[in-house]
Amino acid sequence: MMKIMNSIKKIINFGQYYKFFVKQKYYIWHNLLDSDLENKDANNFSLPLIKNYHSLNLAQFSDDESEEGEEETFWSDFVYQAENTPWDFKGANLIAYDKIESQYIDFLKNNIWKVQNNYETAIFKKVADVKEATINTQEALKDSKIKYIINPVFSFKALSKNKEEFTIKAQPFAYDKVNKIIYFKRMNSKTTNKDYLEANYLYQVAKKAKVEVKKIQNIIFDDYTQNGFVFRKDKLNLRLIEASSCGKNKMDKKALRSDLGYTINDGSYFASKNEANVHGDYLFAALQEDIFTQPSARKMPKTSLEFMSKDPRSKFGDFKEVISKIVEAYYLTKPTFSFDNQIMLPDSDMFYGKNKDLMNKVRVAVTPLELQYSPAVKKCLKTFDQEYLNQFWEKVKEKRSFHNNFSSFVLEILSLLHQKDKRIIWYDYEGLSSVFPIIDYLNPYIQITHQVSIIETINGQITNKNNIVKDPKNITIYDLLDNIIAVYSNKADYYIVYNKGYENTRNNELIELAKLYYADSQHKKDMEHYLSINKLDMEKLEQLITYVNEHTIDLLDCFKPISKNKFDERYGMDANKNYYVFKTNYVPQAKFHSENLNKEILYTSVSKNSIPFNVENLATYYKDERFSTFIYELWGKTSIKKIEHIITENKFKLRHIIKPYKTLEIQNGSMALEESISRKLGIIGDKAWEAKIEYLKEYCENDVMAMIMTYDFIMEIVASVFPKIYENEYKLKENQYYDFDPNSLELVIKNN
Repeated sequence: MMKIMNSIKKIINFGQYYKFFVKQKYYIWHNLLDSDLENKDANNFSLPLIKNYHSLNLAQFSDDESEEGEEETFWSDFVYQAENTPWDFKGANLIAYDKIESQYIDFLKNNIWKVQNNYETAIFKKVADVKEATINTQEALKDSKIKYIINPVFSFKALSKNKEEFTIKAQPFAYDKVNKIIYFKRMNSKTTNKDYLEANYLYQVAKKAKVEVKKIQNIIFDDYTQNGFVFRKDKLNLRLIEASSCGKNKMDKKALRSDLGYTINDGSYFASKNEANVHGDYLFAALQEDIFTQPSARKMPKTSLEFMSKDPRSKFGDFKEVISKIVEAYYLTKPTFSFDNQIMLPDSDMFYGKNKDLMNKVRVAVTPLELQYSPAVKKCLKTFDQEYLNQFWEKVKEKRSFHNNFSSFVLEILSLLHQKDKRIIWYDYEGLSSVFPIIDYLNPYIQITHQVSIIETINGQITNKNNIVKDPKNITIYDLLDNIIAVYSNKADYYIVYNKGYENTRNNELIELAKLYYADSQHKKDMEHYLSINKLDMEKLEQLITYVNEHTIDLLDCFKPISKNKFDERYGMDANKNYYVFKTNYVPQAKFHSENLNKEILYTSVSKNSIPFNVENLATYYKDERFSTFIYELWGKTSIKKIEHIITENKFKLRHIIKPYKTLEIQNGSMALEESISRKLGIIGDKAWEAKIEYLKEYCENDVMAMIMTYDFIMEIVASVFPKIYENEYKLKENQYYDFDPNSLELVIKNN
């Protein structure tokens, strides 16, 4: 079996230690391979694999279809590579990482340690040779002139049962010899219970290496307005904390805005502000071999006994025993997928995390083709076992029982799009983020929209195209304002996007950013000049951006379930609108779909020959499903890429067809993101960037054309039931809308 690099050298680092708490033992040392599923597991159990499961696209049936998360993945991979594989890290990337790390070093030297002489600080580069790094650290520890060490390495040896030697290595960010403080760092402002595992690991290894530790501190980003900091371009605001949130996941923005959420995230609740009067910091947790109870507004620990976690799975355990188990895991030859001769993944419900990759692979590999679907239909909240699979399959069968359909909600959206002579702007942003604030007042990692593609249509005809790419290397707030003004397009009638949550959020952030610049004496003059040449003031700028947001139509609304609040508002008992659901045969149904339809489900009929004949308001009947458009063959996915795939797969002849993404130089959001971030980091030079610009424009414009193609697709779905809708396309007056007439069984136009 292939082992990862550290296993060959028999080195245990925090990576292996962390995996012990979030993965089964086999995967502490092994990468997940397809072949793992094909062989008998450690219990001599064979997974009931479906035929040709290798041919299935795992991503097609995964739950992650948001490209916004790709940035976090990029940066977490970037940091992991820099901190864990220094001998195999691209030179340009290493330079970029060094720029980040230097600010952490300066923060400690200047703000915390107040270093007077450079010789007081030993700064080591990360090296592959553990022995060399350990010796360097030991010499610095012995040198009385040196007070502080950056990138020290502490290590000790352990033997396996067959007397093979393992090196257990810890590499904190820094060590204060004077005050006996270990520092580690996070390139984030949000904390999780993983921090306690790392603090414990550093403490235990240091203790074994006979390095005294009196305190453990974590350096994180300080990006909270409560502290009154102003973010400046390329400058990190850092702070020290002594405890972290005890939750598995990072806290969301809403929770962080509360006083309790804020103090939980920065650990001050546990260290000093709790009602149990416990000083709960990293060192205290290490000594207790456990983390603390995560409080809530409803339940706050009152005593020291209540303060500690009650879940036995949270306990760190005896460090020596844990290391012994990690060593033993090195010699495992098979993973475990079963218990008592049934499917059960032991790493699917662990306190500190779960092996999501394995869960996804096994689910797809054992699920019959006719029951493949997005896991969002039934998420695995506890143990991944046969019982969960049965529940998942039953939910898929429920979905499969519905005929493909669309509802009267889609007609509401088309009523707006079909107004005569309206200027409609279709637009799509591409964004980037950086560890550093890209411009003043912008938090680390906050995305800016440096690229936009705009297509204007009137009565369905393309009248203008505009593709804009601002250089990430030199971008300013005025570039971002240029982009939104271009989108505004002298007050178009409507703006169309796919997933307005993204575009509208970025636009709202830009309003707040502009206000901060205008109020800042360093920027006010430039902001006033910019507004003046664009015949704007701050009030008009805010009105402009708000207008775009308020006149935005989201094509995603045609495919995702209608929100409960919106559904109740439109079709509830007191509402005056009827909710109709129409069957459509436009998208060919898979055989296993058509053969398993529930014939007792009610739909709105457009023919009196239909049995059972029904024209009722179906709001109560569909209150749980709340369909806008339901196409089973989308497998529960709503991404525009999936819609493009189903259009291509069925060779639909639509009025607009995009370039296949696989024929483009830049084929997806991840590639576009990486190019832009690489330019920001200085990895892509000027000449190379000029060549990239055209590829980026091509990709982004293709995304906008995909929206127009998606509109064509929606029209064909509706026309499969109401073919006359094309006769009224772009002919409605502002006060007119589509409705279904239950008497004539036709689509009619009504006046408000």
